Amino acid sequence: MRYREHLADQGRFADLPERLFFGRLQRGCPHLFAEGSPFMRGDLRGDLHAEALAAS
Repeated sequence: MRYREHLADQGRFADLPERLFFGRLQRGCPHLFAEGSPFMRGDLRGDLHAEALAAS
């Protein structure tokens, strides 16, 4: 099993910083963003937006 080590604190956020999150995720795990990846078939951004609207 592989573990991820967090080397730097990115700060505290009231909400998910999408640009930071997805930018770092894409740099660290480019295979998730490859053509045909199951990750790309979902809509995490849309789900997060819908949850935020429902909570407000």
